[in-house]
Amino acid sequence: MWGLALTALVVAGIAGPAIARESRAASKLIHIQLSSTGDEVMFDQRRVEAKYGRHLMLTYRNDAPLDSKIIHNVAIVRPGRADALLVVLQEHGYDLASVKGSPDLIAMTRTLQPSEQDTIDFAPPTRGDYEYICLMPGHGDMMGMRGILRVK
Repeated sequence: MWGLALTALVVAGIAGPAIARESRAASKLIHIQLSSTGDEVMFDQRRVEAKYGRHLMLTYRNDAPLDSKIIHNVAIVRPGRADALLVVLQEHGYDLASVKGSPDLIAMTRTLQPSEQDTIDFAPPTRGDYEYICLMPGHGDMMGMRGILRVK
């Protein structure tokens, strides 16, 4: 089992454990990096904060050991809709095509093998608590591979 380490690159106003100071020249772009580490299927950090009105770029790297063959992805889901999205996914045998285009899904990385990475960019449409979740079978629904992106 593999966990995700969430490391926020503090750029233009994202706040994790520390709050960044914004410079007058700072863009409205926020970079967030996620990577897989450890032996548990969970996020090491359960919360990340961003200011509303910012464009977010999330880069996810699956750092599971190469011989593990464990695949992961990261999906950003509208506030309060993660469980409903997971039900649809389960009803369709975890076929990701069943949730692509869903109004509940804000953005999703591609499915990544160990050592692969992908970047998604999105702008949360409202303030709120968006869940980031791994949609691989059992990861987000049974093993707790979830976190909160709080947009304030």
